[in-house]
Amino acid sequence: MDELEPFRLTGDIEIEISFKNYRQAEILSYLSSVERIDSHSIRYIAKDMVEASMFAQFVNNYQPGLSP
Repeated sequence: MDELEPFRLTGDIEIEISFKNYRQAEILSYLSSVERIDSHSIRYIAKDMVEASMFAQFVNNYQPGLSP
């Protein structure tokens, strides 16, 4: 079998996330790189998959009730 070349995405990667409750969308929309689409949804545009993955990981692990 010949060596496979990795698949490379060209252009920006757009992530749209909808939440059950509006609070997450409201809080994340304070980030300058996040656009609030509607009351429960946000949009983030990443330059590559690494950035998209890091944002998705942040959103998944974010807990507004955390205290130092």
